[in-house]
Order: sequence, then structure tokens, then C-alpha cells
Amino acid sequence: MRFWKRRKKAKEQPEAKQNIEDVLEHLNTRGAYTDSAEYKRQAEHEMLGRCEEIIEAIRELEEAKSEYRIVTDYLNDIQKIRNIPKETQEDLHEVAGNVAKLNKARDQYLNTAQKISDAQFVQMQQEEDEIPDAIRRLEANEAYEAAIRRDMNYLEGEKQAWVYCMEEVKEEMHYLRIFSYVLFGVFIVLMALILVLQGVKNVDTKLMFTLLVSAAAIGGFFLYFRQQRDIDQLKRCEANINGAIILLNKIKFKYVNTKNAVDYACEKYHVHNSKELTYIWEQYQDAVREKEKYLQTNEELDYYNSRLVRRLKDYQLYDAKVWTGNPEAIYNDKEMVEVQHNLIARRQKLRERIEYNTKNILNMRKEVEEIAASQKQMVPELKEIIDSIDSLSSQS
Repeated sequence: MRFWKRRKKAKEQPEAKQNIEDVLEHLNTRGAYTDSAEYKRQAEHEMLGRCEEIIEAIRELEEAKSEYRIVTDYLNDIQKIRNIPKETQEDLHEVAGNVAKLNKARDQYLNTAQKISDAQFVQMQQEEDEIPDAIRRLEANEAYEAAIRRDMNYLEGEKQAWVYCMEEVKEEMHYLRIFSYVLFGVFIVLMALILVLQGVKNVDTKLMFTLLVSAAAIGGFFLYFRQQRDIDQLKRCEANINGAIILLNKIKFKYVNTKNAVDYACEKYHVHNSKELTYIWEQYQDAVREKEKYLQTNEELDYYNSRLVRRLKDYQLYDAKVWTGNPEAIYNDKEMVEVQHNLIARRQKLRERIEYNTKNILNMRKEVEEIAASQKQMVPELKEIIDSIDSLSSQS
């Protein structure tokens, strides 16, 4: 049974997503640029954008590490409780047993109007101050995840459209080559025929020769014009495909982080979505209103809770108060094993989150250095950002 979670401030909402249509329009025009300075500015823009992603990933990493340390502190508390000398365990178990009995009596009273489980009620009670912000964060992350998914589908469609366009251009270039060969062959045959007529029949072939050369020149010009247009179109297709791939990779990175945040929140509160969490929270609030009169007169429970907390504080626990929500774990080893297992599962998820963000930070840092190296210089703004990234990384 999970009966604690970290209390933390509401996380800032994700920044407004980039306007995909404007970016693609920019990519459409970028294929026509030939000025190297423009490409340099584009490279600098890409480097700065990648640095922003690294800073965002470091913030995600620091948040995961902070919660990882808290979960580890709770696991250490479990070990401290298990290491309590046997001669003092009897009194502690008695106090915890009284708290458990009073909790059970209180729950029986509340269950008459309660539509959520005891575990859900205890969790809502432990995180009462955090739940409203958690609901807002989860709703925002779910909406952002859906928006990112739509953008990914849109970009994937754009990429496939440019791939199809590139295939059509290549096919046209193939047919143009065949047509040029045919045209050249016809020209040679007609030229030979004109020469034969002129040499054998003494026919005046000046007009025919002029017409043939003119037709060949027009046909050649037409083929050259179409060939150059196809080459430019092919470059534009390749540029837009590469641009779409870059945007897809950037959006996929944000999608993974957002989805991890949504999955972790759902796992943390044992729900499938924000609507279910909202329902549980509303049911909890109703239950709280029903029990207010009962809790006002429940002095005995308050007394034993205080006594249990005082006893546990003697053993230098990270959080002694949290055990009032699940006192059975103090004297019931099976319950304690279940609590420990849930904490270990949470810590494993946090470790995976930390490893994922760490790997992405290193990869993106390497990409920034490679882009800067290809430009053979580093703008001052980029240098400051990289120094800040290194500072944040060392603190993490």
C-alpha cells in the first residue's frame, strides 16, 4: 500500500507549442537560399534550439532526482523501523495497534457514504494540499500530449507528401533522359537524311536544315529547362523531408517526456486519467465533509497518533507522521513488505526516467558540439548557454 508522496510546488505548464505550419513554410523557402550566411544563421538557430531542449531535460532530471532521494529516504525509514530493538518493539506495536483499531473504526463510519477505497482515501488525505495542483498538471499534460500527437501525425503526413513528391520528380527526370536520347536519335537520323538528299538528289535542304536545327534547339532548351526545374524541386523536397524529420525528432522528445509525466502521475495515484483522479478527489472531499463531526470528537485517535509519532521520532525517521496512515506496517511484516515493494517500484521508474534524460542530454550536447564544429566557430550566446548547461549538469 502506498501511503506517502512528495509534496512539491506545481510544475510550470509546458511552453506553447511551435507553430508547425509556419516552420514548414520557412522550410519551403529555405530550399531556394544559396547565401552561406543564411545557412550559418540557420545552424546557429538550430544550436540554440537544441540548447533549450537540454536545459529543459536537465530540469526534468533534477526533479526526478529530487523525488528519487525522497523515495530512498522512505526506504531507509523502513530499515530503521526493522532495526528497532526487540525490547522496545512491544510498546511501539501496541501504540500502532491502537492507531490501527481507531483508524478501522473511523473508516467503518466513513464507508457509509464513501465511494472510494481505503487506500485511495488515505492517499488523498496524505496529499490533500497537492491534489488540486496534481489534477491541473495531469489535465495540462494530457492535453499537451494529445496536441503533440496531432502535430506528430501532421508532420508525418507532410514528410510522406514530400517523399511522394520527390519520387514523382525522380520518375519525371528518368523519362526526360529517355526522351532526350530519343530526340537526339531522331535528330541524327533526320540530319543524315538531309545530307543524303543534298548529296544524291541535289535537293535544296537549307530550309529543312534550318527547321531541323530550330526544332532540335527548342527541344533541347525544353529538356534543359525541365531538367533544371526538376533538380531544384528535388533539392526542395530533400530539404523539407530533412526539416520534417528534425521537427519530428524534437517533438518526439517532448512527447516522451510528457507521456512519462502522465504515466508516472497515473501510476502514482492509481488512476487511468485526470477524469478518474478528479472523481476520486471529489469523492474524498465528500467523505471529508461527512466525517468532520466525527473527527472533532475523536480525541483518542489524535492522542495515539501523537504518541506514535513521538516514539518514531526517537529513531530519527525522515517522516514519522506518515506512518499514522498505515500503522499496520509497523507490526505486520507482510504489510511492510508490500509498502517496501511499492516504493522500490516507484524508485525504479524514477531511475529509468533519470537514465533516459541523462542519455538524451549527452546526445544533444554532442550534437550541439558537432554543429558548432562544422561551423568552425561558436557564437557568444551559444558559449554562454553551453557554460550554463555544464553548470546545471554539475549541480545535478
